Formats: sequence, C-alpha cells, structure tokens
Amino acid sequence: DLVPREILWASFGIALVIAATTGLASHTAAIDSISPWGAVADASHVLFISLWAGGLLSLLVVSHFLRGPQNALLAKRSLTRFSTVAVLSVTGVLAAGLVLSFYQVGSVDNLVATTFGLVVLAKILLVGPMLAFGAHNRRVSIPRLPDPATVVEAARRVARNVRYEAALAVCVLIFSGVLTSLVPSTALAPPPEQPHQFFLDQTK
Repeated sequence: DLVPREILWASFGIALVIAATTGLASHTAAIDSISPWGAVADASHVLFISLWAGGLLSLLVVSHFLRGPQNALLAKRSLTRFSTVAVLSVTGVLAAGLVLSFYQVGSVDNLVATTFGLVVLAKILLVGPMLAFGAHNRRVSIPRLPDPATVVEAARRVARNVRYEAALAVCVLIFSGVLTSLVPSTALAPPPEQPHQFFLDQTK
C-alpha cells in the first residue's frame, strides 16, 4: 500500500468522469432509439477496458519489483488482487462490447464487409489471446503463489504473460482509437436491391 487511499479514490473518480464524457460523445450515444443506454454501454466499455489494460501496463512497469524471493509476499498480494480486478473487468468488457457490437455493427455481414466491422473483428481476435493468457495466470500460476517453494517461478511466469497481454492491450487500444474515426456499420445506407434510374432536373 504505497499510494494513499485518498489518491486512489480521487484517481478513480477522475477516471469515471473521463469514461462518462467519452460515452456521451460516442457513436452509440448518437443513436436516439437507445439513448441514454448507448452512452452508458460505451462509458462502461471504456471504464472496464481501462481497468484491464491499465492494470496490465501498471504491472508491466513494476514487474521488476515482483521478482526474487525477497519480493515473494508483494508479488503474491499484487498479482492476486489484480487477478480479481481483471476477472471483473473482462466480464464488463465482454458484456458492454456485445451491446456496442449489436448496435454499431448490426450483423455478421457487416462485421466482415465494412471497414468498421473489420476493425471490430481485429479487436475481437486480439482479445482472445489476452483472455487465454489471463486464464492461464489465474488457473495455473496464481494458485502457486502461496507456496514458498513455487512462488518465485509462478511470479516469473505471470510477469512473462503480463508482458504479452500488455502488448496485445496496446494494439486493442490503437484499434479502438481507429474506430472513433470510422462510421458505424449500422449507420451506412444499404445498397439498393435493384438498379434504378436517377433523374436530375436543374434550372440555371
């Protein structure tokens, strides 16, 4: 507990404000039929992915403090706590992501036939390996942290997987930034079913 709780709660409050502001300015918030729930879903998605990816990047920064027998207790406490936060964050990311995909992509055809859908698909393909690394940490490595005989090796494996997860998280955040500059698939006008003539009368 190196950071005072007041600073942690203040930081969390600022994060909530940023997530809410982002949600209010999102593509989904502009859909009148689901307002204000679209903004809520988008803000939740931003908040949960920030907790997950931000936690991974934070662990990556302090990973050298979690190595060696002298840091075994710190590694056990830090990694166990983050594992719990990660499970909650992943659940929130998946739930909010499904809602956003339904309203912004709309169909499987749009997922593979539009630029917006392809970027969403790329995010999904990156999240899959992240989930695999996280599941391995939670089921295999973290249960070995309480054992003094395996804590050092377990912490080393968790730190290695965190590096991989963090790299994937950076890619996910980049794709998320790209999505903000694209038009959602559901907002694109569908092509006409039959070719038709277009007439324009103009007087000058």
